[in-house]
Amino acid sequence: MGMLPAEIETMLKVQPLANISMLGFFSKHKPLRILQYGESIMAKGKSDESWWYLSLKSLNDFDWFLEQTDVEDRFLATIDDNILAKVKKKYTCKWVLSCQRLYLPDEVKLPEIYMAVTDVLKSDAEHIYSNSNYKTYTSVEYIQEQISQGPSSACRIDDVLAGWVLTHDDCAMGMLHVLDVYRRKGIANALVIDLIRKIRALGQIPFTYVETTNEASMTLVKGLGFVVDRPIHWVNIDR
Repeated sequence: MGMLPAEIETMLKVQPLANISMLGFFSKHKPLRILQYGESIMAKGKSDESWWYLSLKSLNDFDWFLEQTDVEDRFLATIDDNILAKVKKKYTCKWVLSCQRLYLPDEVKLPEIYMAVTDVLKSDAEHIYSNSNYKTYTSVEYIQEQISQGPSSACRIDDVLAGWVLTHDDCAMGMLHVLDVYRRKGIANALVIDLIRKIRALGQIPFTYVETTNEASMTLVKGLGFVVDRPIHWVNIDR
């Protein structure tokens, strides 16, 4: 059970895949504000920013959402192409981060791994941040929070954190990284498989986000059986 009111969560679970990011986020974060317009649900919660998650029955309900919110409501999470088009028609965006969302069907079986894998520690956060390719979108504090709130997997070689994968604030798998000197050893594959097992043990559907230009990550997750759901975007609107 998440932190949304039971009746709201029940409505979202009618379409569990479409709302997987929203359900994941509010499994760990208290809603600061909830709006409902017919069957459309909008909820705001705080992690690194105050994010709005939207589950819209009709695209036109986004206009109603804008009328109910103000200039400080700038951050929209995992919106689809149609909502992004409406945003860009009305506003400029300070930044947009776009990815494909993929999920792993329940029937997919995982290969065995033959590598020692442990958990990521909060003390690893500085090392992870310093090696991140996404410093614009993350921080040491965000990484520490994700380490403490969700499952993770780490590979340590001679006391060096050689590779890692975490879960994001919405329970998506992410921040997969292997240091250059340790690549092509199967570490990334082992880390992802280990984390999938941990997520499934919690009764959750493993899902992730991959930028379309990241061919290596796309090949890895598709090779394990992940299926593309839809393109999604995070935006910072200049309202």
